[in-house]
Amino acid sequence: MGEVFNIGSNDMSFSKLALVRRIKKYIDFEIVIRNLKDKKNRRNYIINFDKIEKIGFKAKISLDQGINELIKFYVTRFTFYVTCY
Repeated sequence: MGEVFNIGSNDMSFSKLALVRRIKKYIDFEIVIRNLKDKKNRRNYIINFDKIEKIGFKAKISLDQGINELIKFYVTRFTFYVTCY
């Protein structure tokens, strides 16, 4: 059986709130913070990528480039949903 690797880079590892704030630099939206009652699925932790970096993996694009690519993707494909919401 193979090993499990987190794919990314340590300089791109953010908590959910920090990531949302980073995205907010590019598009305007309201940040709503809610405490989840289901504490089993909080996923508010920073990921470590040392294991994959040790075998030579290096991310080809920055976090900001990835955010911009996702925004362009959603704007070009889902504009109807955004404007109708």
